[in-house]
Amino acid sequence: MCYLLCFVFGALLIKGHACLSAQPGQVEAFTAGIVVLPCRLNIRPSDYVQTVEWSKLVEGQKPVVVFLYRHGCETFEMKDSDFEYRTSLAMREVKNGNVSLRISGVKLSDGGTYRCLAIQNNGRRQETNVELLVASWVESTTTTTLIYVALTVSFAFNLLLVSYLLVTKKPMNCDGEKPSQQRTSWTKP
Repeated sequence: MCYLLCFVFGALLIKGHACLSAQPGQVEAFTAGIVVLPCRLNIRPSDYVQTVEWSKLVEGQKPVVVFLYRHGCETFEMKDSDFEYRTSLAMREVKNGNVSLRISGVKLSDGGTYRCLAIQNNGRRQETNVELLVASWVESTTTTTLIYVALTVSFAFNLLLVSYLLVTKKPMNCDGEKPSQQRTSWTKP
């Protein structure tokens, strides 16, 4: 039962990429959690990803840079301070074309449309948009329901297990023998 609880709570904490009602091109996340915005490039083994820029698109404003990768490492000078220490790429996966963005400590204000712009060494550009939908942890009735169900099932299972052990337990001595099987060390005169 402990495994079930760990699985349920673990799934709830990492829930960013397990979308309940999101459409293609959309990802749903919960506040304070972790979310991965997918972006996959079509590259050949000989290609080199020179630049990856993840930006949040704000209508009527200049895009906000949330992550910038150039020549093998993250560049910080253009990164918006609200995303500092919260965004990353799986650097080992970049060479395989996986430039998905990981956002930790998700906030309600993170919701919106994000653009992944990648430029390869051959000058080829690829662009993908992903919409992030953010819900408050406490507002999620599905999450709350799952927690209550898991706790109720765990409690009921543990109660039944303890009851069963109390009813079926036979008295034993320190050596693990039943009292009727005990040996006496004294002899009759």
